[in-house]
Amino acid sequence: VSSYSKRITGKTSKTLRKLAKWESKIQQLLQKADPATAQRLFANPDLTFAGMLQKYEQALSVGETYKARYDDYRDKLTTQFKYLETKQDLLTQKQVQQIASAKDNIDKLNKDADNTEALQQMIQQRKKELIQSAVKYIGKSKYLQNINKESYYYVETLRNYKEIFNYKKKAEETALELLNKIPEFREFAKNNSALSGVFGMSPSYGGLPFTGGNIPIVSGIPFRTSIQHFAQPGVLGNATNIFTFVQAKIANTNSGAGLLNQLIDGQLGSASELLPDFKPNKQKTKTFNERLEPGFDIQFSQSSKYFPTSAKLGFQVGYKLNDKITTGFGANYVLGLGESIDNIQFSSEGLGLRTFAKWKIYKSMKIQGGGEWNYNSGFKKIVDLRDRSAWQMSALVGLNKSLSAGKKAKADIQLLLNLLHNRHNPVTSLVLIRYGYSF
Repeated sequence: VSSYSKRITGKTSKTLRKLAKWESKIQQLLQKADPATAQRLFANPDLTFAGMLQKYEQALSVGETYKARYDDYRDKLTTQFKYLETKQDLLTQKQVQQIASAKDNIDKLNKDADNTEALQQMIQQRKKELIQSAVKYIGKSKYLQNINKESYYYVETLRNYKEIFNYKKKAEETALELLNKIPEFREFAKNNSALSGVFGMSPSYGGLPFTGGNIPIVSGIPFRTSIQHFAQPGVLGNATNIFTFVQAKIANTNSGAGLLNQLIDGQLGSASELLPDFKPNKQKTKTFNERLEPGFDIQFSQSSKYFPTSAKLGFQVGYKLNDKITTGFGANYVLGLGESIDNIQFSSEGLGLRTFAKWKIYKSMKIQGGGEWNYNSGFKKIVDLRDRSAWQMSALVGLNKSLSAGKKAKADIQLLLNLLHNRHNPVTSLVLIRYGYSF
């Protein structure tokens, strides 16, 4: 919860600072091109990116008139901790403090998430206003293009952060499974979740006439049989439409009406407004760790016998600059295997450093290049590596073919040419074949 909150607030501050800077440049251009338009666009400071940033950094609520969308996952977390708080007499003092701390973090997250959702809508509206009003005076300025791109990446990045947060870990799934086995918790969730209030299951919303009282609830929503009974003629009274009845039933409750508005109206805009008019770099919406691509490979040395005398083990980590280009660095270790299968002896026969870059040219086919610095002599101590004359440089270029090896893993086959092989003493092989995995 704390990590998610820091991510969305950090990204929001960074985005608003960029947008405010470019907005200031646009204002300067408009002051020269059409002062009247500049005056109209910047008449209300609260609606500018600079105004949004100022209020956000002062921890003030922004976009009070904008409704955040309902979040099922956060609603469940809030309800679960509300329930645990009612069981303080069964817990140790340390557990009570942990639950209270987690509950405070969730409350802060709910506020931060609702605030950033309102800002997303305000940013989209402000962007649209600037582009429509300024483009005819300053043309397709790079500042307008920057605002267009940054606002798109902001929405998509927050969406990715939300998906990461909503992904349940195994321990959390186990805890929730145990909670759901407690009848008292199921009853508590039915009466205290935000969504259940829309359907009248909470006393605070003035319960709707679901019959029986023992109809199962899933994710805060009654089963279809309950809804069907509720929609029967006569049950609705004078109302003939279930949605009209629900709206009328919760019209006098601020929280209920607010939640219904979140469910119905809490959107960022139409799909056409959110579709980018440029080719986005999908990697820019991911976290740093998501853009990392660790991997390893192995290359066997040539031998006159069937048994290779050594194996070069490479370990590396790449960083995805965009959807096509990955660059990174790594290291390799040469493991001596002995002279034959009857005389296997492990030894340290070399060490090296490497840099590389991969460029996708077609589907799973990539062009790969890079440099390597290898110590090609046996060593027993790290101090032996100080002998600079034993280090050799290689310049590699070739093809990399990836094959699916699971949900995330990819098997790589590399065919590389060593452009400096004839400068080595002794001369090494021109062609290198490596097999590996990346994740």
